[in-house]
Amino acid sequence: MAPPALAAEVLAALAGAAGHAPPPQLVRPARREEPEPSPLAFDEAVRFLEGVTERDAIARTVLRYARSKFKRAVLLTVHRGAAQGWAGLGEKLGPEAVRHIHLALGTPGIVDTVVTTQAHFLGPIPKTEANIRLLRALGGGVPANALLVPILATGRVVNVFYADAGKGALVDAGGVGELLILATRIAKSYDALLERVR
Repeated sequence: MAPPALAAEVLAALAGAAGHAPPPQLVRPARREEPEPSPLAFDEAVRFLEGVTERDAIARTVLRYARSKFKRAVLLTVHRGAAQGWAGLGEKLGPEAVRHIHLALGTPGIVDTVVTTQAHFLGPIPKTEANIRLLRALGGGVPANALLVPILATGRVVNVFYADAGKGALVDAGGVGELLILATRIAKSYDALLERVR
């Protein structure tokens, strides 16, 4: 509801008076969107993973490769009975959106299936509550199919990689083999990082 004309004049006058102007920290500059990193070819991704020395570099490498094949790609961290968004690239997948992904494991869904079986999944997404929550968190839109790959360290699933080709689209099966190879390389990179810590 707009203030009466007199009140509006008083507010405007106060805003210009010393001591009444809003503090500078309340006026936030518009955030610039970071440009998405360029996609990586498979051989480049393999080469980057060989010399990796930190966990975030592993995530950046696999996601940059994934963007050369998929519309959306996300890495989830599996810990204490839940899968939590860690990093992602693609349409509607800013850092804030990815951080809000949280899926409890132990309920029917494709992420839970991949964690339980330690095997990859490629196919249509069944309509379960967990899967609906995942797709909403990814910005909506049901793809024709999706690819999920477990990433292991010391014999257990520590990450799940999720990718799709966007609303109504099919994942190109041609990139699946390379991603499975990449998942094995990531597992070796994790093991190497763990060895350095010990």
